[in-house]
Amino acid sequence: MGLRPPPYSPPQANTHSSFSTALPKRRAYSITNDISGSLSVTLTRILEEQYLGGFESGRLVKAGSIAGYGIYATDMRIIGVKSRKALLKGLAGAALGGVTGAYLGMRLSKDQSVKMIQELDQRKDFEVAKSDVSNLELKKPSFWSRGHIIIIITRQTGDAIKIIIASKKDFKDLVSLMSQFSQAQMTIR
Repeated sequence: MGLRPPPYSPPQANTHSSFSTALPKRRAYSITNDISGSLSVTLTRILEEQYLGGFESGRLVKAGSIAGYGIYATDMRIIGVKSRKALLKGLAGAALGGVTGAYLGMRLSKDQSVKMIQELDQRKDFEVAKSDVSNLELKKPSFWSRGHIIIIITRQTGDAIKIIIASKKDFKDLVSLMSQFSQAQMTIR
């Protein structure tokens, strides 16, 4: 992707007026690539998006995957990330009698929010736009069975993403996060 300045033309004197100020034109750089439209849309989306929070836990598992997963939300989408570090923390925490997980639900400045969203975009396993989510089904884990969150997607493919929850603390954190994301689309069983 190359940046090229537009051709420079020397200032022209105004011959039709007695008052003339010949200022040089500004040089504006433009992206000369086919992806420039999607690039500017992506940058605009990131700058407008507000990070809501998220967490990673060794007790979260995306169906068909190994334990260690993270769920994050912005005001525009849900982002899932694989996290082997959370798996190791979960194993160490279980050995010590507890489960570790970092809940990040604090308000971030605009710059911090943009930086966090960019980091998540690099690590994401999946993302679902808020407009594509038809239902968020959460099931509480019990002594006999694990809980889950099922994100039902309607507009893209009609598929569902299932993430298994083994900890009641993770379930509470996930309910809090999803209620910030979209209370109306959330169903708790």
